[in-house]
Amino acid sequence: MKKTATPLKRARGRPRSVDRETILAAAMKLVESDLSLPELADALDVNLAAIYRLFGDKVGLYTAMYAEALGHVDRIEGATWTAWLDSYVKVLLKLAQRYPFVVSLQASHKNHYVELRNLSVRSLALVNPGIELMVKAGLDRATAHNALVGIKAIVYEHALTELVYSEAPVVLADFDSLGSTGEKRLWQFVKIIRSGLQAEMKDAKGK
Repeated sequence: MKKTATPLKRARGRPRSVDRETILAAAMKLVESDLSLPELADALDVNLAAIYRLFGDKVGLYTAMYAEALGHVDRIEGATWTAWLDSYVKVLLKLAQRYPFVVSLQASHKNHYVELRNLSVRSLALVNPGIELMVKAGLDRATAHNALVGIKAIVYEHALTELVYSEAPVVLADFDSLGSTGEKRLWQFVKIIRSGLQAEMKDAKGK
């Protein structure tokens, strides 16, 4: 089974000094959810203490990786909440394709709290426009937020399936080629959630 990720090559000689950006870029090439900081330090030929000094610990490194990935996501567009929701799903799919470690991190139970922390600190700014559109349509804010969290979990589960069953399990297929039965099923789930939200909005307006 082939691997498309480029392995890190260790330089010889004394450990060199390295900056935060170099460590972060190298870590994001390693998509395994259980990244070993000693292995990363060895591959970069830097002192392990330098990584701890710059990121605090493994959680700090994961948080920085996730924040960096979110900084490169596409803009979520949509004049209506339904159009925005479709754009949200597509953006998440592209994020998973470009940064597969996001999916691995989501699937790692012991690191799941990192995802939750980043959701409140980093992701909320991305989804606030969609929440506002849903609130304007008659949904309460908590339900709107929970719906987006649930949809993201479904998208990442789909992406994880692509990781597991792909010929190159560390990299997702190109986004344009994701027109598989699995993706059609993903959109069916999204449609079900959307229908449920529409029903709640209708009930709220009837009260």
